[in-house]
Amino acid sequence: MANAFESAKLEAVNNFSDGRLFIEKLIKSPRHIEIQLIADQYGNSVCLGERECSIQRYHQKVIEEAPSSFITEEIRQKMYEETIALSNKVGYYSA
Repeated sequence: MANAFESAKLEAVNNFSDGRLFIEKLIKSPRHIEIQLIADQYGNSVCLGERECSIQRYHQKVIEEAPSSFITEEIRQKMYEETIALSNKVGYYSA
C-alpha cells in the first residue's frame, strides 16, 4: 500500500505539480442518481424528482429511470432535503 501511495503521489506531482492526494472510502455497488431541482432568486427551491442514471457506456447514459428503484422513500426524501439545503446555502437559482 505504501508503494502504491508513493507511486500515485509521484504521478500527481508529474502531471499536476501537486503531490497532495485525496483518499476516500470505497463504496461498493454505487449508484448514479441525479436530483432535478428548480429554484428562484428568493430562496424558493423544489425538487422535481430524481432519476437513476447508473447504466452508462463510454460516460454516456444508456438508460434513465425515474423514480429510482434503488432507494427507499426515506432516503429519497433525505436526498431532496439535502439538495434544497445545499442549493440555498450556495445561492443557486435556475432550473
